[in-house]
Amino acid sequence: MQCPASAGLFTMSLPSLPVQKNFVFQRRADFVVRFQFKYQNTPVDLTGYTPIAQVWNFDRTQKYQDFTINWINQSSGIIELKLPYTATVSLPDECPYDLMLISPSGLRQYYVEGILYESEGYSTP
Repeated sequence: MQCPASAGLFTMSLPSLPVQKNFVFQRRADFVVRFQFKYQNTPVDLTGYTPIAQVWNFDRTQKYQDFTINWINQSSGIIELKLPYTATVSLPDECPYDLMLISPSGLRQYYVEGILYESEGYSTP
C-alpha cells in the first residue's frame, strides 16, 4: 500500500467531507502532518473552530491517543497534528484516526479520516 509518511502539507478540497487520507507512521518517531483546507482553490477560514483529533481501535472501544493540535494559520485553514514518539511506540500496526472541527455555532463535522499504518523504526537514541 502506498501511503505518505508525515511530511509536507496536504491540501484538502471541500465540501466533500470527510476527506479520506491514510498515512504511514514510523514507530518510535514523532508523527507530524499538516493539512490545509480549501474550497474551490480558496483557503477556508477556520477562525473560531475547535479541533479534536484522536486515534482509536477499529471497534472504537479503546482510544489510543489524542493528537496534539497546532493551528499554523487558522484564517488560511492550516492545521498541524502531532503524535509524539512516546505515543507511536505503543500504537498497533493499523489504527483509524479522524479530525473533527467544531464550528463557532457548535456544528460538529469530521473533516479528515483514515488509517495510520505502522512502519517499524529501528534506530533509537
